[in-house]
Amino acid sequence: MKVLAMFRRVVNGVSKAFYVTSMVVTFSIAAIVFCNVILRYIFNRPTFWSEEVTSIMLVVVTFLAIAELSRQRRHIKFSLLLDKLPLGKHDVAEILISVLGLIFCSALIWQGGMATHMVYVKDMCMPSLLRTPLFIPYLFLPLGATLLALQFLMRIVEDIQHLMKGRGVEH
Repeated sequence: MKVLAMFRRVVNGVSKAFYVTSMVVTFSIAAIVFCNVILRYIFNRPTFWSEEVTSIMLVVVTFLAIAELSRQRRHIKFSLLLDKLPLGKHDVAEILISVLGLIFCSALIWQGGMATHMVYVKDMCMPSLLRTPLFIPYLFLPLGATLLALQFLMRIVEDIQHLMKGRGVEH
C-alpha cells in the first residue's frame, strides 16, 4: 500500500504541476492575443508568429490539464443515464467508464507516440516563417494521455477499493 500511496502522490503532483502550467499558458495566450490585437489595429504592425505560437499553446493547455481535471472528476461527462442508475450499478458503471478511458488513452499514447516519432525522424516543421518542429506540439498528446491513463488507473483501483468496502464510488 505504501508503494501505491507514493505512486498516487507522484502522479497527482505531476498532474497538478501540469495543470498550473496550463493555467500559465492560458494566461500567456490571452496576453499574446491582446498584444497582437493592439499591434494590428492601433499600430498596423501585427506579429508574424502569434497565430502559430498560440495554436501550439492551445494544444499544450488541452493535454496538460486533462489529467488533473480527471483526478478532480471535473472532466466532461454524459451523466443523463448514469445518474438514473441505482448506487451499486452507478459505481460499477463509473469503473467501466474508467476502464474504457484507460483503453482510449492507451490508443492515444500509442498512436500519438508513433506520430511524434515520425515527425521527429522526418524532421518535419510547420509550414510557416517560424518553422516550428512538429514534434513539439505532437509530444503533448502522448504526454498528456499517459498522465490521464495513470489517473484512470488510479481511479479504477480506488473505486474498486471503495466498492469492496461498501462505501460506494466518490463522485
